[in-house]
Amino acid sequence: TAGTRFEAKGHHHIIDGLEGVLRPAEPISKERQLPYYLIDNATLKQDIEPGTMITEEMLEKNEDSVLWALRREQDGIFFSE
Repeated sequence: TAGTRFEAKGHHHIIDGLEGVLRPAEPISKERQLPYYLIDNATLKQDIEPGTMITEEMLEKNEDSVLWALRREQDGIFFSE
């Protein structure tokens, strides 16, 4: 539900309520599922149905996150046109 904060816990970095899915590497976009670890420490902005693939626009995230900054840099290097 909206307001849910995701947090990776324990040795296996489990985020309660989420299940990882292996997919081909793609740049982050509003339409694409986010990588599992980018969801850590983010909060849902809206209610979603079980089984929904989480996208960037569904989350309030920490804009100061080093992981997000590195991912944006990586997308610029590997997916530039």
